[in-house]
Amino acid sequence: MYNLLEKYRNGDMGALNEIIENFNPLILKEASKWRIGCYEYEDLVQHGYLSVIKVVNMFKGEESKFVPYCINAIKTNYKALLKGEIKHHREIPDENILNKGNEYMFTIEDEIIAYEKTKEIYEALDKLTQ
Repeated sequence: MYNLLEKYRNGDMGALNEIIENFNPLILKEASKWRIGCYEYEDLVQHGYLSVIKVVNMFKGEESKFVPYCINAIKTNYKALLKGEIKHHREIPDENILNKGNEYMFTIEDEIIAYEKTKEIYEALDKLTQ
């Protein structure tokens, strides 16, 4: 599998298709487990493919850790989709938001999310500079 990753990084797009095909049974199985509003089965399968593509482009670890890393990324992606969908339905829209001008205050949840994202960005920047 790692050989395919190296081929892809050297410009062989067919290698990416082979990597995706190797993970196709897992993607189909995981996609069938989830029922997420606004996402049909085919959409979930596409998200699985996108997870593999993202991993292929980001992975910088050891050869033996590629497959477990990819499997974990696929499963984690579906959990993240569900979490995002739950958050989306939990929010209560404020119909007067446009009339508030500069008075809009962030909720505690917004501030925590912003803090976590900022922390992730700084950690990623630290990794890049090492």
